[in-house]
Amino acid sequence: MLTGDLNLGNVEWIVQYRIKDPTDFLFKMGDTEQRAISFLSTNEDANPAVTDTIQDVSESVMRKLVGDSSIDYVLTIGREQLAKSAEELIQQELDGFNAGVDIVTVKLQTTSPPTSFLRFWGPLWYLRNRTVDDYLTLVHGGVEGSSALLYHD
Repeated sequence: MLTGDLNLGNVEWIVQYRIKDPTDFLFKMGDTEQRAISFLSTNEDANPAVTDTIQDVSESVMRKLVGDSSIDYVLTIGREQLAKSAEELIQQELDGFNAGVDIVTVKLQTTSPPTSFLRFWGPLWYLRNRTVDDYLTLVHGGVEGSSALLYHD
């Protein structure tokens, strides 16, 4: 995802929800006629439109929150606040759709720079908040394979 300071970050999350109003959950979202036919003929989820909507809304909300934040905030101190804000915004959107669900939790699983970034800049990224001793340890083989990426006389 693109952050507010125009950096890229990988962000993965989970959304847990429970059904708070079965009538809304079953009948307020999606094509109710088609859903009734498929529900009677198969053992599939009663209303796949709700899960699809939760996925779409959560992605939209997360893109907005990450897009308004710096990469350092997303990767470090802002993880909990982003999750809390996402939970509130997702719930507001779903309530507007009468989805009949209550968001229990939103948890950020992984937040990291892209793998291509880490391959080339990983040792320097690691050291951005470290001491000179950490740098010297890294350059002289303290972190396996990283001394090939840094040149030191």
